[in-house]
Amino acid sequence: MLFLFYPDVDWLIGRPTVANAEGNICYRQRDLAWSRSKILSAKGALDEEFMGQDAVFWRRSLWARAGARLDHRFGLAADYELWVRFARHAALHTVRDELSSFRYHGDQRSLAAKAGYHREMAAVIEAELSRLRRMPATTPLDQAPPFLSLDYAAVFPPAATGTLSPRHGESPGASVGPAGLEALEAELRLLQRTLANPLSLRVDFQKDDAGLHQLSGGLPASVRYVFFDCFDTLLYRLSDEPTRLFVEVGRRLLRAGLLAAHVSPGEFRILRQVAETRAREDAWSVRRTRECSIEEIYARLAPVVGDPGRAVEAEIETERDFCYLNPNIASLIATLHRSGKRVAVLSDNYLSSAQLASVLRACGLDLGLFDLILTSRDVGVTKTEGRLFQAALKKGSAHETEKIVR
Repeated sequence: MLFLFYPDVDWLIGRPTVANAEGNICYRQRDLAWSRSKILSAKGALDEEFMGQDAVFWRRSLWARAGARLDHRFGLAADYELWVRFARHAALHTVRDELSSFRYHGDQRSLAAKAGYHREMAAVIEAELSRLRRMPATTPLDQAPPFLSLDYAAVFPPAATGTLSPRHGESPGASVGPAGLEALEAELRLLQRTLANPLSLRVDFQKDDAGLHQLSGGLPASVRYVFFDCFDTLLYRLSDEPTRLFVEVGRRLLRAGLLAAHVSPGEFRILRQVAETRAREDAWSVRRTRECSIEEIYARLAPVVGDPGRAVEAEIETERDFCYLNPNIASLIATLHRSGKRVAVLSDNYLSSAQLASVLRACGLDLGLFDLILTSRDVGVTKTEGRLFQAALKKGSAHETEKIVR
């Protein structure tokens, strides 16, 4: 219907959203104005500003003008290569509505081959910028067209970008200007350097956050230790509720033949929560602490999981697959580490420090950035009661008189 209402619009993109394995929306990207320069920006790959394949729609006439083909040299980024060709012929309009959703699950190439996608993306950008360099710069294409809406009476211009005719074609010479090309090439070099060292972190993400920017540049010399929480701070999960991951754990146990046939993945989620409650009660009875281990939790699930040890590994593997870095916090940690601050990750969690470290490593973090990784399971005390901080200072050979930030 949008194409019927806007006859001059050749392609459009809805607001990209991400759903977890259960189909619940866990991420909504802000509305972005997609100029041609924006489409060619390698910075978007680093900032996780993506064109969701499922959210892009186009006319058959544009497909024909762009060659009516996919470039099969790109096994991962053929969609992005197509967007770049589309952008030669028509401006991409953003629709301020959700038209689709991308569902994450543990077995997809989007998670396993992300670096490969970015390498192919870098190759496409490099080829297109080389092509534009050979063309005279006549028409600047660094402006974005107006936003569209399913409310057909409303057409919203993107903030601070102005408007551009929806159909600009590519008569010989339509291009970005020299200054724009230089900026795009600088972003491409940054992406290429990052891909050459997958564990390297961009060090300026936190500058976009006023609070984090102050931390990265303004901590006094008396502050020696900086403590970070793990989940919902350094790492996010592809789930709007942590216990929803237990459904995915149940699915994996079922596929591996480890879950009793009469128990569904949804029922396993409930059993897993009950087992944790019981394990914490046992810990209080025996050790006078409510902190327990994941092994103690699965020992209570032995009647339905068959092999508790393999089930523990299945849950940790699920955490590795469904967690991703908060780039602002990760880059702040890298900045603090370079400035000589001591950095620790503290978590009230049933995982051991080694198990948590494996999740951090799987998310691409260099564990050398941390002076200490410590969980409440290891020492039987929590951040909530304040004692985990003291345990961390003791293990890190720090004095309680030294200033800490947490």
